[in-house]
Amino acid sequence: MQGEYRKTIDGFYAQLLHTSAAHSFAEGIYDDHRFAWRSTLPHQWGSAMFLMYLRYLLLQECEARLVLLPAIPDRWLGEGKSVRWRGLPTRFGPVSLNVTRWGDMLHVRYSVPQKADL
Repeated sequence: MQGEYRKTIDGFYAQLLHTSAAHSFAEGIYDDHRFAWRSTLPHQWGSAMFLMYLRYLLLQECEARLVLLPAIPDRWLGEGKSVRWRGLPTRFGPVSLNVTRWGDMLHVRYSVPQKADL
């Protein structure tokens, strides 16, 4: 969903709206209608789709370019909050990131392979 950031965020939260009390996923979810079908829980395809949405929020690999935090929800970086990961595998190699918001400033530390074009 490169470039469709609002749709990516909506899909991510639609997935969360349709989890069970044990955080398992329905077989399929129509993001635009926020409707789950077939009522079969848990379902591995739903889990895989959730992880795909989460990855699209955090990182995208666009041909020879790596895009960090292309669609992160604003509230994830509220005052004093951080978003971080270590060693996330990409086709360029492992990527690490730590972003913290302090007032109007973002403190960013990252480690990317040299062959990645940010």
